[in-house]
Amino acid sequence: MSSVDATLVPYKTQRMNLSYGCYGCRDATDIGHNESVLGFPFGDFEAIADYIAYLAEKAMPGSRAKNAYALLNKKKAGEASKSDVFSDAGTNKE
Repeated sequence: MSSVDATLVPYKTQRMNLSYGCYGCRDATDIGHNESVLGFPFGDFEAIADYIAYLAEKAMPGSRAKNAYALLNKKKAGEASKSDVFSDAGTNKE
């Protein structure tokens, strides 16, 4: 697959297409080793842009804050409280 596939497939089929990029594509562009190309129909652009904005406000900052890792460390240290999200402190496990 190449970046051409990521453009033509969505245009012709009105479906998304992901490409890791062929050797020629990677040689001709600056796509990094850890990057891929996603093509989608223009009709989906507004919904995708809105969702990316939503993720930027909610999910990505929360994920980058490593809150789950911090809670796990609190639980290991016995410092988790009932108000901690996902905490089972104070529950009765049998």
